[in-house]
Amino acid sequence: MPGSDEAIQKWDRWMRYLAHYHQCELVGGENVPKTGGVVFAGTHSLASYDLFIVSHASSLLYGRRVLIVGDDLLLKLPRVGPFLREIGFISGKREVVLERLADGEMIGIAPGGMMESLRSSRHKYEFDWSRRKGFAWVALKAGAPVLPAVCPQADHIYTVVDNPLTPWLYKQFKVPLPFFAGRNFTPLPRPVKLIHLVGKPLYPDVAPDQVTDADVDRFHAKIIDAVRALMEEGRKMGDRAVGPDVRQIA
Repeated sequence: MPGSDEAIQKWDRWMRYLAHYHQCELVGGENVPKTGGVVFAGTHSLASYDLFIVSHASSLLYGRRVLIVGDDLLLKLPRVGPFLREIGFISGKREVVLERLADGEMIGIAPGGMMESLRSSRHKYEFDWSRRKGFAWVALKAGAPVLPAVCPQADHIYTVVDNPLTPWLYKQFKVPLPFFAGRNFTPLPRPVKLIHLVGKPLYPDVAPDQVTDADVDRFHAKIIDAVRALMEEGRKMGDRAVGPDVRQIA
């Protein structure tokens, strides 16, 4: 696994701080498979670190560190890219992900990518993975389960202004330029309580060497349905998690 102890320790300190800042709780952590390759698929807020926190929690609570598929733009940035690789971010190239899954790693993927994170607050809780089927394909080809995850309250960390410039700039030049406000109308994140929900693993029902496009479409639709149901459960839950499977993240 990539990474240096010093960089990982620094990253984990940041994640613990953010988890404490947001009073993070995890629901459904018992669904995390103990061994073997896993595709951990989650929704993506502007803050982005909601998925990072639950990935950190997996290491903290269940002894499984998550390798995160990073945005190519970030991985290419000087200083930023090398640091991200040190702490376990990997390229989203299919052959790279397949190799890691074959090694028994848990791979964190936000299929909506940067575009999902840039959506306005008018579209909070929404996600569109209709054209993002690569994660379903690699799961099937690796024979690995997909673990759906959501954090609805993460869309309240920032208010993102609806405007035509942000999506245009990203589509044309891959430049992320959202107009947003956080705590007291500053870029600081609001200290909203975050409840992370992890659903039951969805296992492939076709042999890796027999996967067809129809199999990918069917498995992809099954994942989307599971994520939507999980999102609705989280929205109804609000900022209060109850039950024996609730774990504090800090």
